[in-house]
Amino acid sequence: MVHKLQNFQQLEAVYKRVDGIPFGVSILVPKDVASSDEAKCPLLVHLHGGGLVIGTRLDAPIMPLCTTLTVVDREIQFASYQGAVLVSPSYRLLPEATGSDILCDISEFWAWAHSHLPAAVSVIWPNVTIDLTRIAAGGESAGGYLALQSAFLFPEMAISLVMAQYPTLDISDPKFHSGPSQAPSKASLVDEYLKRLEPGAIRLSSPFPEKLELMMAILDEGRLPGLMGHDERMVLSTSMERSKRLPAIWIVQGKDDQIVSSERSFLCHTPDH
Repeated sequence: MVHKLQNFQQLEAVYKRVDGIPFGVSILVPKDVASSDEAKCPLLVHLHGGGLVIGTRLDAPIMPLCTTLTVVDREIQFASYQGAVLVSPSYRLLPEATGSDILCDISEFWAWAHSHLPAAVSVIWPNVTIDLTRIAAGGESAGGYLALQSAFLFPEMAISLVMAQYPTLDISDPKFHSGPSQAPSKASLVDEYLKRLEPGAIRLSSPFPEKLELMMAILDEGRLPGLMGHDERMVLSTSMERSKRLPAIWIVQGKDDQIVSSERSFLCHTPDH
């Protein structure tokens, strides 16, 4: 990932703290923009993927099934061509967190981006102004899902464009809650993990492939909806139908994706407006 960012200057910041734990955000400014006399830049937010269980900001090794470029590759190109400031936040991960916790993190990140990001950037690059009337969000897998949720649930953030790669996280899909067709031959990996969790534990990062086995066990055992909780906002189609402001949406979805089925794409649910 480092070589992909060689044309950017980077700044690390904190957008909130929970129990003293900092929630980090990476801010990338194209070098030609940083060295310019004056620049008014659009904002591009990347939300990392990993099934809401694994992943970390500025790390996109979960390769796409339908294209040779990941969304991060396209976002880096987009940021370079458009002179955009690229920002990527951390957020809490399952099963330490719930779906409501994650949506809280995303909401508070967006609030911070509107209220504090421009000042944080101007301290280091006083020539750079962030244009909050031009905002795009993107991500792969769970990151694409969170980018869509950002636009649907928080219309006041004025996201104009969402770029999402295999973003479906339709928890009504039987594969996410039915579990195996027969009793597992060994103890539940998910249950063993939950037994070891300390009360109030927070996990913000598990770089791929760390905890990949846990993520797959959560899916295979049909545990995802239960771990996410009963917050109805977690259902993309519900969020979209209730949204007061829909952005332009660009989706990349593979027909042969074994985890995110194209037949269960949230786009199959057409809103009434």
